[in-house]
Amino acid sequence: MNAETVEWSVTVILTILGLWIIVLNYLMIITSCVHRRHHSLLPLLGGVLASVAMWVCPLKISVFAWMPLVVDPGCLLSLIGFLYAIFVNKAFKK
Repeated sequence: MNAETVEWSVTVILTILGLWIIVLNYLMIITSCVHRRHHSLLPLLGGVLASVAMWVCPLKISVFAWMPLVVDPGCLLSLIGFLYAIFVNKAFKK
């Protein structure tokens, strides 16, 4: 098994897992809005997996590895919520 085959295998597996989690995060948002029940997102996992897949990909598309972190609501909304808690709610103030 050569190195390119391993790179493609890892890329495909990480891409499928990352996209699956990103889609699940969007479905949780839609379900929460429609049924008025709270569902938790998987923070960072989908975006990070898809970003790592882009870094490993033999096509050298690592320049765009930041995009899954922005597209994944688990990453973007978690970051916005974290910054809101720090600056507006003063969550870490003693």
